[in-house]
Amino acid sequence: MSVDCVGCNPKVLEYRLDVVESAIAEIKEAVKSIDKSLDVIARIEEKHLDTREALGRAFKCLEGHEERIKAIEMEIPTLQMMRNWIISGVLGIVALVGIAMIGYFLHIKQ
Repeated sequence: MSVDCVGCNPKVLEYRLDVVESAIAEIKEAVKSIDKSLDVIARIEEKHLDTREALGRAFKCLEGHEERIKAIEMEIPTLQMMRNWIISGVLGIVALVGIAMIGYFLHIKQ
């Protein structure tokens, strides 16, 4: 029994073999490229996880600050009013001392 082989010509077989070899070479290059890309992705993912953990720590530190800031903001108007009173009181005392000194010097010169 003889099998009639279409394309069994040695030149055709050699051409097909060359095509398969070039396809395998392209696949090898693609696999190498995929391997490099996976390395890069792994490094990026690791950096991403580090960044996520750092953000988590930062937000955890900020949780208690909001309540403290609200409490301080509630007291700011009172503190500003007290500051104005204190400044007014100090200026009043300075003015009284100045007037008393002027009166004292005017009284001495007479």
